Amino acid sequence: MASRQPSRKGKKAWRKNVDITDVSAGLESLREEIIQGGVVKEKADNQLFALDTTGDVAIAKSFAKKLKSDEILSSRSALPAIEGRKRAHSTAISSTRGTGILPVKKRRSNGVSYKDLDRLRSIATNPSSHHNPRDKDAPEMKIDYDPWATPIAAPEEKLAEKYQAKGLTFLEAPAVLKEPKTLKQPPISLAQTGKPVPAVRRPEAGISYNPEFEKWDALLQAEGEKAVEEEKKRLEEVKERERIKALAAIPEIEPASEGEGDGGSDGETPIVKRKQPERKTQAQRNKQLRRRAQELSTLRAKLAKKQAAELSLIRKYAKGADRQARALTLAKGRDVAAVEDDEKNPKLMRKRKFGKVGMGKAPLELQLPEELADSLRTLKPEGSLLRDRFRSLKERGVVESRARIVERRRYARKVSERWSYKDFK
Repeated sequence: MASRQPSRKGKKAWRKNVDITDVSAGLESLREEIIQGGVVKEKADNQLFALDTTGDVAIAKSFAKKLKSDEILSSRSALPAIEGRKRAHSTAISSTRGTGILPVKKRRSNGVSYKDLDRLRSIATNPSSHHNPRDKDAPEMKIDYDPWATPIAAPEEKLAEKYQAKGLTFLEAPAVLKEPKTLKQPPISLAQTGKPVPAVRRPEAGISYNPEFEKWDALLQAEGEKAVEEEKKRLEEVKERERIKALAAIPEIEPASEGEGDGGSDGETPIVKRKQPERKTQAQRNKQLRRRAQELSTLRAKLAKKQAAELSLIRKYAKGADRQARALTLAKGRDVAAVEDDEKNPKLMRKRKFGKVGMGKAPLELQLPEELADSLRTLKPEGSLLRDRFRSLKERGVVESRARIVERRRYARKVSERWSYKDFK
């Protein structure tokens, strides 16, 4: 009798069919790393990376190359520019100019030199160009003309005369642009201390990619306390809004009329036959519910409007009182209450905004414990230099904060319901 075939579900068969390609590939790569000098993950950063202080020679050559336009603009010729019109005292007007032949310098019989003859000819051709000789004691006139300078705006009188000369008397001459007084004044920083904010702030030691534990822990605790306080304030505001909504939902109880509580003076009470109330239909009930909902919505709107008016009035009075107190303190020569902030690197910004929109809170660039990188290979860069530069301009008061303009839909989307019975024919 033939022996039975062994089972294919045993341990030996299972060990045969185990896929160990990943393990073998990993071991092979590990052997190659050991052959090439050691395991990469076990090496220090100074063995894996090097600082290039010299730079690429080819890039330096490409940067050193000068543009043709820069060469043209930088060149300065000793020869004067070509004149398009006759000057006041041109001295070399002769028939031989431009031909390359020098004029014959002979003594004339009548005693008039060629220089005087040229001067007399220039006076005869253009009498208006001849001016009286300048006084020697008068200061010498210097003509400074820069062809690349921006043109100076003409005054209003010249513009009006220009419009009148063209016959445009029915049009108003455009007003001359006048620069404001504050254009040449330094910008006012938005710091609470009133001192200028540096263009590039000194960063905190705790936000480094490899910070010291004490400084990082202190910064983490401080930012955590700030976040907890902000969350508490937010929850209080939510509770206050809920309380106002609950008060608005309570309908006002109308006072009872005077005649309802007073009984008859006589001992006999008049018997009034009350009409038996009829049963309301569903339409009447719906109408009553709609009326109640409308009354409640109008009541809530009135209450919200009243609260908004009171709140705006409170803010107005608060602003006026704050402005008055600030004016008094400035008049007495005292500063506002001292603000505890870094003088060289202020962080607290004043609430009064520069422009219609507030500057907003600065982004928090602190890393959490699980986000800290143990090496340069796992480091993730954070922040944006463009946002930092733009925020620095707003903090220093150079530019004002603006709201982001989002392109909206030009026409409202129209939603229509499709009827099912139209599908059947």
